[in-house]
Amino acid sequence: MCKREGALSMSEQYGKASFLNPINSDALSRAFEAHRPRLLRVAYVIVGSIAEAEDCVQEAWLRVQ
Repeated sequence: MCKREGALSMSEQYGKASFLNPINSDALSRAFEAHRPRLLRVAYVIVGSIAEAEDCVQEAWLRVQ
């Protein structure tokens, strides 16, 4: 996995267990929204369309919830 030097993954920033706890769903929402622009860029590179990229990111959010 490639990541910028010093960059933390979502699980490193917020802890894997916190995503499983419904009390911390607000933390999950904040983390997802913080990463949404990057997710859109990655999805756009893969699918080649802004509309499809937005659909992919939305589907990912629905799966995470």
